[in-house]
Amino acid sequence: MTVLDTNTPAATRTMAPRRSTGGRLLDWLFEIDANFRQKMKLRDMPDERLADMGLTRADVARAFTKSRVGVIKRARRG
Repeated sequence: MTVLDTNTPAATRTMAPRRSTGGRLLDWLFEIDANFRQKMKLRDMPDERLADMGLTRADVARAFTKSRVGVIKRARRG
């Protein structure tokens, strides 16, 4: 007969296993790729469509320059 230990905190029983360094690296690379693809779509949109979304060409250009710093900061925290 197996005894079930009910004294174990629920958080430790349901936590996902820690990702390996390689897994975290792949997640980071997939995130960078997804962000790059989104930025390319924004860059290629006509000005009228950007205006419909409340964006300007300068907003899109700023998104390209800011993102590099954000990605580097997240990678260091990771």
